[in-house]
Amino acid sequence: MVGMSREIVIAGDIFFEVTQDIINTVHRSFLTCTIFIYKPQWQKNERRASVSPLTNDMEPSDNGSATYIFENFAYNALITDLETLKKTPVK
Repeated sequence: MVGMSREIVIAGDIFFEVTQDIINTVHRSFLTCTIFIYKPQWQKNERRASVSPLTNDMEPSDNGSATYIFENFAYNALITDLETLKKTPVK
């Protein structure tokens, strides 16, 4: 891959409105060179863990969802609410 890479991991309970809103916001964005991973709360998934071990320790925040952003394989931000996610510049 040439250029920047980005990984966005959303950890949370799909039944919480905030988690659904964050997933929908990310899906509506045009983000080139981005890998999107959803990690359901409390669910173990050996396949996901083997493909993306960085998700193993990611847990939702107290509000039910957390968005982890990595750029060029380096941790960049942890966002726990939709308004902050909308304001976060993602190149």
